[in-house]
Amino acid sequence: MTNKANASTMNWAVQVDDVAVSYRDVLALEHASLHVAAGQVCGLVGMNGSGKSTLLRVIAGVVTPNSGDVRLFDSPVSEALRAARVAYMPQTEDVDWNFPLLVKDVVATGSYRRSRWGRLSRCTDQDVMAALERVNLADVASRQVGALSGGQRKRVFIARALIQGADLLLLDEPFAGVDQETQHELMDVLRGIRDVGATMLVATHASSDIAELCDEVAVISGTVVIHDRPDVVMRPEVLVNAMHGMTVAGKEHAP
Repeated sequence: MTNKANASTMNWAVQVDDVAVSYRDVLALEHASLHVAAGQVCGLVGMNGSGKSTLLRVIAGVVTPNSGDVRLFDSPVSEALRAARVAYMPQTEDVDWNFPLLVKDVVATGSYRRSRWGRLSRCTDQDVMAALERVNLADVASRQVGALSGGQRKRVFIARALIQGADLLLLDEPFAGVDQETQHELMDVLRGIRDVGATMLVATHASSDIAELCDEVAVISGTVVIHDRPDVVMRPEVLVNAMHGMTVAGKEHAP
């Protein structure tokens, strides 16, 4: 998607080059390359098992690739993580929903990486409430998180990501398991984050709504099959071919 003439001068937030990942004998990704500039929102679309979540986990430093290279903000992933420049929201959170934890306490845990010693000393009540305000949940700050709806829980974890002050947000299936109205609410939240200049990668099933949110879309089918503007990628004939691992004539995925 990026012109090769100016690629060397781009301010890249994400640089994934020729990455391969396997889980035992199962090859999840191969020859996957994806470059996303700072301040851009990139949608990752594909069928279940296509490798979207694996690609996000590699970028988040959760999974180490078998081969290839990943850099964030022109630094190794480990450095970006130590500097708390990356916030990752996995598809499912390992949470005991019956544990009496308040919404504001869940959000506050996002600031652990902001302190050298893992304390919450730099996280004030104002920080927590500001993050909750951004996801329209300030009114439930003192409610038990297990009492929230599915969509509200997802917004809590987006707020937890925001409180890190991260430059890059990685969101895995933020719209999964919620109704259409809640999906629209979450989309409004993400538009607000986008509009203040955050870089985001959002993995989701192919959806017309994602085209409105994103500056660019990459189709994942065991690799990055095509990466281009939403109006190019989200055409039915392109998606059908791309999700089966085929590029469309005249359209190559971005370098």
